[in-house]
Amino acid sequence: MFASGMKESSCEEIEMRDIEPDTLQALVDVSEGRAVKVVSDNVDRLLRAGCLFQFEQLQSDCVDHLLGTMCLANAVETWQKGDAFGVRQLCRAALITLLWEFEEFARHASLAGCPRALLESVLSKDTLNVSSEATVVKAAKHWIKVNSASCAVEDVVTVASCVRHGQLDAQDSAQWSSFLESLFSELCADTVERWREPLQRAAAAAPRSAIVRPAVVVSELVSDEVARLAVYCAPGRSDAGFAFHSPLPSAHRPECLLRGFVICSVGKDAYFLCGEYGIRSGNWNRHVLRWCHVLSRWTQVAMLPEPRRHCKATVVGNRIHLCGGFGRYRVRLFSVDIYDPTTGTWERGEELLRDQAIDASAIVNLKNQVCIIPTCPANSHETSHPIYSVSDTVSMSQTVAIPFSSHRTVVVCKGADNWYTFHEPRTFSEYANPKISLRSLLCGCALGDGIGFFVEDLRTGVVYNFDTDEQQRLNIGLCDVSIECCFGMPYFDLDD
Repeated sequence: MFASGMKESSCEEIEMRDIEPDTLQALVDVSEGRAVKVVSDNVDRLLRAGCLFQFEQLQSDCVDHLLGTMCLANAVETWQKGDAFGVRQLCRAALITLLWEFEEFARHASLAGCPRALLESVLSKDTLNVSSEATVVKAAKHWIKVNSASCAVEDVVTVASCVRHGQLDAQDSAQWSSFLESLFSELCADTVERWREPLQRAAAAAPRSAIVRPAVVVSELVSDEVARLAVYCAPGRSDAGFAFHSPLPSAHRPECLLRGFVICSVGKDAYFLCGEYGIRSGNWNRHVLRWCHVLSRWTQVAMLPEPRRHCKATVVGNRIHLCGGFGRYRVRLFSVDIYDPTTGTWERGEELLRDQAIDASAIVNLKNQVCIIPTCPANSHETSHPIYSVSDTVSMSQTVAIPFSSHRTVVVCKGADNWYTFHEPRTFSEYANPKISLRSLLCGCALGDGIGFFVEDLRTGVVYNFDTDEQQRLNIGLCDVSIECCFGMPYFDLDD
């Protein structure tokens, strides 16, 4: 450049254009194999340069940083970056955040500046985590009021058509219709009839489906000598059987299949941990796996502090509590390990008392506290006293009496005002009498406040609402497998 007669050859000082010096230095470092530190101050510049000059490792580091700092406050901005640079992972991650936290997003300042394409994608999804369609109306109204003067009429109609106003009550529906009539009379009075058809189609749209779906973990043979664990999940609206979702850790011989594992959901994420590949084998699963909605696969996020199987697990305050179980050499554990998914760190809780650990039928989340439900002998009419654990310390100061009639607690569900524990064989301890009807019972789990899912057999299950006594029978439709457990699986419709 300096000997070719170019302008820079005669300049006292070379002026750099189109790229910052620090960014150029980072590209040089990457090309020569040196590490580059990606931080909030430089991630935008480095991502742009990495995409422009096809530095895949630099681009990957920037994407990892943005995914690690993803939150509601920056989700819209992150989607815009992904859209601008063609990074699909960023767009998917932002969409998941907005779908899961939509109630907060509807009140957030970033809603006003949300691109129409992103808002349409959010509002049109069946798996929108919203308690009422009225919240969708409020979000759509706010966006339209802010943006109607600066965007095309087609954009306004697109957003308005995402509201399923057939699901609104009479008052909210009338107010929404009045708002639209007034809006379109101002924007396009001469062509208002043109926009009625898409709005009428929205009125006939079906209710949104639950974002947490029933799922089962099964053990199945993939060949004569190889077995694996796999997740099957309920479909959205179809009466078809549960569909294959994903395989769990590597396949083994049937006698060496993972036993004593734990699977649970924290917020929008599912976690898989613990277990031993064949009892007494000494081959432990020490990995903590999280289902990555963005990549559609299980990814390792942490390691267990010690081997553990057949423990009692519960989620309290968005932290996973692993209580008791068995460790190396079949030694019974009384320790409590607590995993915080937000930081990826473990801490040790206070040990369980020996009698509590041995007699625990279930350890569950009641009123955002760890509750130990003791075992009662079959046909016993004794009264048991669950012991609340305040924070991480077991305390005898808070107890509540619940009658039992069996030795095994299957599921604990929270209703609007009541708590229910479900036992074998098909009996309840209750403050009110649920009207659920089950033919048999393999396992059960809570899908959310007041919602329980019960697996009767390989072919059928029941979703029961404890508050309304409504129940829905599901076609599981499995065969030639063994159901190990069930859980609530957050599901997001991310089809492009």
